[in-house]
Order: sequence, then structure tokens, then C-alpha cells
Amino acid sequence: MNINLNTKIIDIVNKKIRTLHPKDSIEHAQIIFQQTDRKILPVVSNHELKGILFKQTFKAIEKTNKFLIKVNKQLVDISPMRVEDFMTTDVKVLSVRSEIIDALEFFTEHRQYYIPIIDIKTFVGLVTPYDFFKFCINIYEEN
Repeated sequence: MNINLNTKIIDIVNKKIRTLHPKDSIEHAQIIFQQTDRKILPVVSNHELKGILFKQTFKAIEKTNKFLIKVNKQLVDISPMRVEDFMTTDVKVLSVRSEIIDALEFFTEHRQYYIPIIDIKTFVGLVTPYDFFKFCINIYEEN
């Protein structure tokens, strides 16, 4: 089995990714998390990656299925809040022109289990270790 680590990342990117808009409600985000098997959702506006929303953010909400949280011993209704209030904006990305070796280095350097792939500023999709493993299995099966 010979894996070409110079293969372009675009060849393994998962383009079928559910995304959120920064103005989406957190109730909508919770529904999307419940419908998908994802731990993160890209936040996109006008095809541009604005941030990442983590499922872990909603653990307490999932347990109670309510949008009330305790802040300074008082219950606060967070249902009117938006995705942009919870998303992480400091997101490391790779370009569509990157190679698989760049993704492997990225995974080890940043310890991030997902890589948003962009073409200039346009969000294209995500690459995860799973996508890399699928790529390796396909090469193995071809040989």
C-alpha cells in the first residue's frame, strides 16, 4: 500500500456538512445536534466560515431539555440567544490547496479533531481523522 501524502486535501474533504448561521437560535442548533451525529457544527454566513459551535456547549441544556441556566443563583432564560453568542471564532483552517500531509501535521500540532477547509474565504467542508482513514482504506482496497 502506497499512500501519497501529497494528495490534495480537497480529494478527501467531506462537503456534505450541516451548517448553522450566526443568527440561528440556540434552540435550532440543539435540534440540529440531536438530528446529526456531529460534535461540532460550522457557523457560516454568505458561504464564509464565521466560527464553530460545539455540542458540548449544550450538555446542560440536553439534560434538562430547558433553556434555563443558573447565573449568580438566578435562573436565566437563554432561549432568545443566538448561535453567535456561543460559537468559537478562533478557528484554525486549511486551504483547498493543502495536501494530506498538511492535515496530518495539523491534527498533531493543534490537537483539533476537525479541519475546516476553505477556498479563499468560502467554506468548502470539513476533514476529520475518519476521512483520512477512509482514504487509506480505499487505497488499501484498490491494491
